[in-house]
Amino acid sequence: MTLNTNDVERNSKENTLTYNGLIIFDKTTKETKAVNLKNSPVPDITILAQENPNLQYHLMKSEVELLGIVPIFNNDEEFTDYIVENKSVINANVTLYLDHEVINIVQITNGGISQIVSSGGSEDSDYPCTYDGIRTCVDEGIHDQNWYQMVLCISEGFGCVVEWYINCTIDNC
Repeated sequence: MTLNTNDVERNSKENTLTYNGLIIFDKTTKETKAVNLKNSPVPDITILAQENPNLQYHLMKSEVELLGIVPIFNNDEEFTDYIVENKSVINANVTLYLDHEVINIVQITNGGISQIVSSGGSEDSDYPCTYDGIRTCVDEGIHDQNWYQMVLCISEGFGCVVEWYINCTIDNC
């Protein structure tokens, strides 16, 4: 799919590919599980935490927002194909949220990273086996990818982002 001059500018909601998920961290076993919420409503994590105090629940959301004039996409696959075919000229924002807070934004201009905004992290290579430690590990791991790897990861689905959580849990717990 290539861009042509007949395409019109679209609002950001129509230009955005979004995945929602739930990260479940077991405080006893230090295991992390993930649930893709693509076809499900986002749960109230406060209620979930009251039902099982041994678990921490965290909402994960990832978005790829294409900027400027782009074609109309009929499905997520067309959106992803467009990114692959136009990776050298793409303008986009890639944003990761954890519990409704932005943890990482990558701004892409003409196929290159123009700015990275991160919630911060540690200079250490080891992270504590706590949810905050795992979150920092994930944040830094995602930050260290090039933008194209990050967009593909997010566009592949929630499972790819969660893979970072699982890897960081295995490496640090």
